[in-house]
Amino acid sequence: MFDYEPHHDYTEKHAMMVKDFLNLLAEKMHANHLELGFCISDWGILKFYDVYAESNVDVFATMSVTYYGRDVAKNKVGVKKLLRAIDAQRVQIGIKSAVREPKDPVTGEIPQTSYKKPSRWTHHRLKNFLRWVARYTDIKQLHVWPESWGRRSRTKAFFFRTLRGFTKGRENDTVTTTSTAMPQTKKPKTTKTKLTKKTKTAKKSKPTKAPKKAKTPKKAKKKKKKKKKKKKT
Repeated sequence: MFDYEPHHDYTEKHAMMVKDFLNLLAEKMHANHLELGFCISDWGILKFYDVYAESNVDVFATMSVTYYGRDVAKNKVGVKKLLRAIDAQRVQIGIKSAVREPKDPVTGEIPQTSYKKPSRWTHHRLKNFLRWVARYTDIKQLHVWPESWGRRSRTKAFFFRTLRGFTKGRENDTVTTTSTAMPQTKKPKTTKTKLTKKTKTAKKSKPTKAPKKAKTPKKAKKKKKKKKKKKKT
């Protein structure tokens, strides 16, 4: 992924020179069975979409057009403008991750950090935007730019859930990320239970006795014998 962000000479001629360079680079990359990506945006020479569309670049990754989530409506307008010049199969939507700061393991305090261009994505905004991209465009690629580098910050869990929802059921979708920070999940609480004598040893079950045969009463036997004797006499 080639990232070139000059802060001077915002002319179309400059953009044409960059396109020529990209074609030379793409030729070498393709000869080695590799792809070339180029970062584009809505400012400076990066906004000349028509010029770069004629290059041999394989993938165009958006930056501030879609990064921060400050204004989802504006993000959608920017994507529409981009798609009028570049085919959706060559577009990769860029999104800046939303992070949280875990407690410091020594002090136990949550560090206060500030970023020059912070991510404003919330669960609702991100879900709204990605649902729109999935339904109303043919874009199938996303990349996530991390909010911070070299810190202990962790990407918020809703980010991963929402990205999974975007790719669900879409076989050719691609989500790439330059961040290795995974959300920390709370460990489940374990409750200790004391074992009593009853639970430690199982009670021995007594064998069930077979039912006894009913005995005929002795008086009944004697009466039968007397009747037999009378018959003989």
